[in-house]
Amino acid sequence: MAGSTWFGMRIEGRDGERTLPQRPCLPACRGCGTPIRDGLLDLGLQPLSVEPVPVGAAAAPLVAIGLELLHCEACGLLQPAHRAARSAAPVPVTERCLATLIGRLRLRPGLPVTVLAEAAPAWLPMLRRFGFDPGLAPPGAAAARAWQEEQPPPVLLLAGDAFGRLADSPESLETLRELLAPGGIAVLEIPDLLALLEGVRFDLLDPGQEAWPSLLGAELLLYRHGLTVFGLQRGAGMLRLLVCHREDRGKPEGPELAARRAAEREAGIESGLAYLRFAEAAREARVALFEMLAAARRDGRLALGLGGGPQAVRLLAASGIGPDLLPAVLQPGLSRPDLVLPGSRVPLLPLEAAAEAEPDLVVVLDGRSAAEARQALGPAGQGVRLALPLPQLRVLPLAR
Repeated sequence: MAGSTWFGMRIEGRDGERTLPQRPCLPACRGCGTPIRDGLLDLGLQPLSVEPVPVGAAAAPLVAIGLELLHCEACGLLQPAHRAARSAAPVPVTERCLATLIGRLRLRPGLPVTVLAEAAPAWLPMLRRFGFDPGLAPPGAAAARAWQEEQPPPVLLLAGDAFGRLADSPESLETLRELLAPGGIAVLEIPDLLALLEGVRFDLLDPGQEAWPSLLGAELLLYRHGLTVFGLQRGAGMLRLLVCHREDRGKPEGPELAARRAAEREAGIESGLAYLRFAEAAREARVALFEMLAAARRDGRLALGLGGGPQAVRLLAASGIGPDLLPAVLQPGLSRPDLVLPGSRVPLLPLEAAAEAEPDLVVVLDGRSAAEARQALGPAGQGVRLALPLPQLRVLPLAR
C-alpha cells in the first residue's frame, strides 16, 4: 500500500488517512539506553548458519532469527531488534595490517599485549609470529576484569568488534577502559557503515552482530565511557579504530578522522537521512528482484544465480526467493554436487553447468562486479544477460 509505514504512523489508503495503534515492545538502544520508537527495516527470517547443507538435510528444522533493524535517534546506532544467539565471525587480520599497526604505534616485543577472547582467532597466531607473547582475556566483562587483576595492564588491547558484542548493555565498552593501561592503546573494529548504507548492502548484515556503528556513533559511545578515537585505518569493508583514554593528551588525531567525519555528515549519517534512504532502497531492491524472477518464470526464461556465499543466503532470504523462482546458483569451486543454500533451499551447481543449462539471465548474488562475473562465467557468460540486484536492480545488455 502506498504511503505505508510502521505502526503508530500515518497510513494513506483509498478511504483517506488512518493511523494504526502504536507498535509495542521495541527495545531500548543497547548503546545508550534510549527508547526506540520505530523499526527501520525488516529483513525477515535469516538463517543463523550460512553454510550450504546436503539436499537430504534441507527439510530438517532450520535455526533462523527475524532480522529487524532499528536505528537509535539519540546515538545513531544501527542494531537488530533481537539479541544475538551467537557471535559473528571475527574480522580477518592480515600480516600487512599488523605490521602497519606495529610501525605506527612503535610497538616492540616485550610490551604487555592483551587480546580479548572474541578477537583471538584473528590476532593471536600473528602476534606470536611478530615476537609478542599476548595475554588472552576470557570472554565476558566480569571474567575479563577478574583475569586482569593478576596481569600487567596492557599498553595494547586488541578488542576486535567490541560493538558487535554490546548485548543487553554497553558494559563491554566500560571494560575496555578498565583493562587498558594509562597511556595505552585499544584497537577496535567496526564495519564501514557508510559504504554499506550507500551500497544498500543489507546482504552483509550478519544476524550474529549486536550493532553496526558509524564512526560518529562509535566516537559518541566511546566518549561516554572515557575513551576517544585518535586514529583510523581502513580495510576491506571495515574500519579499524585506534582508541585511548580520554584524558590522554599525548596522541594527536590523524587527518583521516576529520575527513571521515565530514564524509559521514555529508552523507546524512548524523541527521539520520542516510538510514531512511537505505531502508527505502533496500525495500525497492528486494521487490524488484522478486518481480524480475517472477516475470522470467512466467515468460519461460531460465534465470540462475552466481555466487552462493553468505551474501546470497541473506539476500535470497530477505527477498523471499526459493527454487521455484531461482532454480539454482552457480558456485565457483563447488566441492560436492548435492548442496543447497540454507533457508531458500536453492541448489548449488558448479560453474561448468552454465554451458549446459544455457541460462537467459544470471543474477549476481555475492556482490562481485559485472566484469568479475563475466570472468567467472567464462565463455558461457558471453550470451547471457547479467542482473546486479544492489544497490538497485540493473539488467545489463548482452556481452558479445
